Amino acid sequence: MLSFGALFATIKSARWAVWLYENRAWLKWAAVGIAFAAMTGLWRWERHDRTAAQETAEAAIVRLDLARQDVARWRQASDLRDAAITELRAVLDQQSVAVERWRLSSERADAAARNAAETDRRNRAAADVRIQELMEEVRARPEAVRPLGPLVLNRVDGLFD
Repeated sequence: MLSFGALFATIKSARWAVWLYENRAWLKWAAVGIAFAAMTGLWRWERHDRTAAQETAEAAIVRLDLARQDVARWRQASDLRDAAITELRAVLDQQSVAVERWRLSSERADAAARNAAETDRRNRAAADVRIQELMEEVRARPEAVRPLGPLVLNRVDGLFD
């Protein structure tokens, strides 16, 4: 036996079935509209995601290009620095060679000056010895000393200026 609630539910469901049958054209268009709205929403969502992905990719490409430009600038600066270091090393090597040459020249000049001083000292000593010998000879034989003529005196006088 059917209870009153079951009977009521059966009638209610029958009314719904009748109402759906009567409004079936309108419900078809409503379903099409809901499907169209869902598809449009999905399309816009996908388009938004695609656009965001493209913008992210473009930003990454711009950052990559900037990084490549930075790398190029750093390499150029590094090359310029290396060239400057090489040039400075060449100048330093030239200066080192010049300093070594000057040091050797200075050592040779010092040696030549010492030799000249030694030679001058020996020559003065020899001249002093010769002068002493001549003075002793003059004291021993004053009659052998003769006066010098003007020709000899003029020539000898110019030697000591």
